[in-house]
Amino acid sequence: MARNKKSVLSVKWVRYLLMALGLGLIITISELLYRSRQPNQPNFIADVYLSLAQKSVAKEDLEGSLNNLNKATKYYLKENNLLFGGILPKNPAQPLLDTLNEATKQEVFALLQAKIPKAGEEENKLIISNIYYNLGLILFLRNYSGISFDFFQTSTYLDPENGFLYIELVNAYLYDGYLDKAISVLEQCRQFRPPRAQCETFLKINIPARDFGSVGEFKEVIEKHQGFGQDNASTYAH
Repeated sequence: MARNKKSVLSVKWVRYLLMALGLGLIITISELLYRSRQPNQPNFIADVYLSLAQKSVAKEDLEGSLNNLNKATKYYLKENNLLFGGILPKNPAQPLLDTLNEATKQEVFALLQAKIPKAGEEENKLIISNIYYNLGLILFLRNYSGISFDFFQTSTYLDPENGFLYIELVNAYLYDGYLDKAISVLEQCRQFRPPRAQCETFLKINIPARDFGSVGEFKEVIEKHQGFGQDNASTYAH
């Protein structure tokens, strides 16, 4: 009888524990859903997905890392739209692993391993902007320029007052002969006060003269601005 009573008590405690865990999970999910619908809370959801991206990196899961990074970025872009009056797109560049060769995948993952763990040390949006900028750089220099542009562009959406990000994208477009797209990027840059003069100068002087720099020319400046120091700035010079 004593053993039966202990067994019954053990089963009850297990049930109570499972109920408590289930209730905690429901409350957590409800909180996330509530916050995701609030206009001033996208940053909270973004940080959750960024934390998941960190865990995916630790597990050496490239696909999971990129997918969670992409989800985090959507919410950081949503936050930036609130900050800048809704003039920025809400969708980031999409991971396209199936189109990449193995060497490029390895370089992409090495970048994520180096950068994603930095989350929390600096402003997370700047870290993600830096990751997208470097993804664009890797793809461009490995002859995936057609998909690199969207990653460069996403980096500008996340850090829209950093003029050097726009110039890097402009140089990439000009390198591939896309003059109209380069001009469009400069016009977008002019909507933001800190980089406006920089982009207007490029538009008035460099564009008519067809004078553009190398892609990766401003990597060191961008790394410092976004909290990474030099970070092997010469690695991706083109």
